[in-house]
Order: sequence, then structure tokens, then C-alpha cells
Amino acid sequence: MSWFKRIFNKPEFKGDCVPRALYQGSAWTYQKKLLVRFIVLNISKGVDHIQCQVFYDGEWKWSTQWKGYVSIGDQEHKGTVIKTLTFKQLLEERIEAEPG
Repeated sequence: MSWFKRIFNKPEFKGDCVPRALYQGSAWTYQKKLLVRFIVLNISKGVDHIQCQVFYDGEWKWSTQWKGYVSIGDQEHKGTVIKTLTFKQLLEERIEAEPG
């Protein structure tokens, strides 16, 4: 099962990490013209998380947001890195995860 489906394929789910990562990535890319990537982590059995990173001051740093403000922050969850994705790869994987 894809990591997207592990996040969203439940009757009840907390899947706000994907739109938050996309929002942050968009803000860094379009507002500040900085490179971003998306880190997919497995944080426990069957539970995955995604978080945006921004290339800032010569290194990859974790992105976060609070009340709509995007900033450099801390890693939200510890876990095993499953994959690192570009914006394009993230969107392509989401499209491929759709049924049918």
C-alpha cells in the first residue's frame, strides 16, 4: 500500500500533513524562490508522515507553520525515511494513488 493510502485510506484519519507540506512548499518556492523537497517518514506501524524541507543558508532545514505563517522549524515526528520527493514527484504519486 502506498504511503498516501496509509495516510488517507481510513474512515477516520488525520491527514493534514500532506496539505500542510504542500502549502509550506508553495510558500517557500513562490514567495522566496527557494528549493524545497518533501520527506516521507514511517513513524509507526502503518502510520506515515510527510514534512517539507527548504534549502536555506546552504543546507536542508525543516519547515513548519503556525497560524498560516511558514518558517524554519523542527522535525515534527521522528521516524524512518521512506523517500524524498520533489514537488513534481509528490503530485505524480498522489495522482497514481487514485483508484481507477
